[in-house]
Amino acid sequence: MGACAVVGAEFWLAAAAAALALNVGGFVLQGAELPLIGNSFTTAADLVPGFGAMVGVFAAAGALAVGLDAFALWGCSRLSMPGALAAAGSALVGIFVMRFAFYMMHMTVGMGI
Repeated sequence: MGACAVVGAEFWLAAAAAALALNVGGFVLQGAELPLIGNSFTTAADLVPGFGAMVGVFAAAGALAVGLDAFALWGCSRLSMPGALAAAGSALVGIFVMRFAFYMMHMTVGMGI
């Protein structure tokens, strides 16, 4: 990091990147099990056919959020309010997409996973 970088930025950026990677990994593992989860009517894979694409959107939005923060914290500038809002908004988009996948599985025929 440069001389102007925010103290402790490496730790928080690494923690955010690790949390994102663990979340994406968990969603990938969940997606692999969706065809095996079902009831007498349908399977979870049938309820969320675009689950893989949704995980991709989550990963991209999360990476954008971490990248926006890294760009601001690694340089000699401070994280601006518009930059912080853009990063937070990007992260929230990814979270919303995966919450929508969750509701598609749970609010239709009551799949409890």
